[in-house]
Amino acid sequence: MESSTGISELARTIVSARSQMGKQCFNPKVHSVGSEAFEQCRENYYFTETGQRNVYSNLNNLAFSMENCKFVCAIVPKCVAVEFSEGSFCILLSTFESTKMTRQLGTTTLRKPPECEQNQNVVDPVGYPYAMAIDDLYASLS
Repeated sequence: MESSTGISELARTIVSARSQMGKQCFNPKVHSVGSEAFEQCRENYYFTETGQRNVYSNLNNLAFSMENCKFVCAIVPKCVAVEFSEGSFCILLSTFESTKMTRQLGTTTLRKPPECEQNQNVVDPVGYPYAMAIDDLYASLS
């Protein structure tokens, strides 16, 4: 799959519509009507050291929801931008060069705000609240 940003394969994490977290599913917490055609989204539960339970309902449908694709980029510290094509893919980019930017019909490219990038450069991977969710994301792609 060619990148519309010209970024190398090594700097791209592709979540396709065929992957576990990229495929289309329905979340009964979000959609109550008209979603019977799709299987129910699998939700993972994450527990903190204090026992608090977290569920990220937007950690699915990544190739079908731009908001969910942006959410994943927001929680992945090395992600600086996304390429999104509804029904096809959500690509997380770890580098971004606007000089290599080209346009492809149906693909949206969004950059993470610089202030978010700066704050995530100092993330402690051990205490990071989204660490287990990120591990699940990468495990679903292998």
